[in-house]
Amino acid sequence: WADTVWNPITGCSKLSPGCEHCYAERIARRLAGRYGYPKDDPFKVTFHPERLEEPLRWKKPKRIFCCSMGDLFHDAFKGSPWYWEPVMKVFDYMIMAKQQIFFILTKRPQNMKRFIQAYFCCGKKMPENIHLGVSIENQPTAEERTSILLQIPAAHLFMSTEPILAKVHLWNDWLKGKTPLSWVILGCETGPGARPMQLDWAREIRDRCQMWGVPLFIKQVSINGKPNKNMDEWPRDLRIREYPK
Repeated sequence: WADTVWNPITGCSKLSPGCEHCYAERIARRLAGRYGYPKDDPFKVTFHPERLEEPLRWKKPKRIFCCSMGDLFHDAFKGSPWYWEPVMKVFDYMIMAKQQIFFILTKRPQNMKRFIQAYFCCGKKMPENIHLGVSIENQPTAEERTSILLQIPAAHLFMSTEPILAKVHLWNDWLKGKTPLSWVILGCETGPGARPMQLDWAREIRDRCQMWGVPLFIKQVSINGKPNKNMDEWPRDLRIREYPK
């Protein structure tokens, strides 16, 4: 669903059931002591200022997943006078890289909301090349995180239901409200110990998205209890990979 990733901030900590088999943590531990991942604690929240200019060097427009190896809105720096400084710098460069489209996912939308209100104060508007989203895995996380996300004044808001661990119902207000979701991404869990999804969970979300005309991108589904990324082997009604306008 993205062309590339950009990780000016890496690292995170477990927050909810979807974090149990975190792929980013698994990769970070494999890279411990290399590529900027601390040797003693590779998944420690870490700012990499040397990576900030990367999007400016990519002349061809790209769809960029920002902070695929962490959570940009982690509260690791709370209490420090420079708490928001790394995040501010990330947004400064996203705004400068006007030719790029950035997608940001968080499990901490309350921090996202506070930052956006402060950074885009005094009438400043969120640029349309920045898409803000929440990562959810079941109905409780969907209810909690989406309700906060929809309060953020941004041109594009989206949801990633990955890994989906239970049936999730998308309410009308999320899809056709004053500030509706502009995109939904769906995927089963992958990697060692992956928990399977039921295909009907995907169909529930598909039906709701189709009802309100919200684009849906299905990354992978469980077939016979195992993650499967080969669309040719999926049920035909789930071979859906749509992008927001």
